[in-house]
Amino acid sequence: MEELKLENTSGVEELKPVNTSGVEERDRRTVFVGNVPVTTSRKRLRAMFVSAGTVESVRIRGLVPEIPGLSKRVTAITKRMHPNQKAVTAYVVFKEEEAVSTAIGMDGAELDGRHLRVAQITADQCLPEKKSVFIGNLPFDVDEEVVREAFQNMESVEVTGVRIVRDRGTGMGKGFGFVSFRQRASVGVVMALNGSLKIGDRDVRVMRVSGSKDKSADFLRGPPHTTQIIKRSKGANTNRNPKNRRVAVPPKQEVKRGKRDLKPVSEHINGKNRTKTRKSIRTQK
Repeated sequence: MEELKLENTSGVEELKPVNTSGVEERDRRTVFVGNVPVTTSRKRLRAMFVSAGTVESVRIRGLVPEIPGLSKRVTAITKRMHPNQKAVTAYVVFKEEEAVSTAIGMDGAELDGRHLRVAQITADQCLPEKKSVFIGNLPFDVDEEVVREAFQNMESVEVTGVRIVRDRGTGMGKGFGFVSFRQRASVGVVMALNGSLKIGDRDVRVMRVSGSKDKSADFLRGPPHTTQIIKRSKGANTNRNPKNRRVAVPPKQEVKRGKRDLKPVSEHINGKNRTKTRKSIRTQK
């Protein structure tokens, strides 16, 4: 698939055509890893997934700086993460596409007491709607592992995934999330906990995910792809200030205009109200 550039005569930066076949091929060799302990290094993740196949690269994302305005790069180097952040996300790229299926089998594996979520980024990463429940009124500092333990302790219930919706700026939870189970029958079992299950000092709401028309169902979807279809040409201005950023714009198109309607306008002239047209007023001035 190829993105066509926009014809541009204004002298600003143009969008070059980008061949995305290589990008799509790389995506097929990449897995998303969620709920990774914040103290985990890329070297350790590589050593963990090397059993699935030869690892080409590991990228850690989702770091929340300790100080607002601190860049993600500096945060990663200095390890100055927000004290409330306990987990990050990562992307593991393999050299062979066959290694991805083996890596996905590691979904739910434990690393330093946290259960990892592993999924291929090109697949549908939406949690199973029929096997998931919405949970609300959670403490803002709640941890995924605490939620997992609260549901896992129930008889005949096996939790396969926990997703807490968090603020990207602070890493704090927004008070709601989702829990998915191995069996669909578990949803009916945990529904009995609505209003009686306590996490922290709060009574948790447990509800069915009503479907795609429900706004909350949008949060079931997994992380977006990390690749970008359109890239900037060489020499592009990377200034973060929107006022100084050069933007590719389409050429101006000639617009045919009809006769302008002459609407009467009231004007106060010499102490009297007189009705004139806009055209006559403009000519008079």
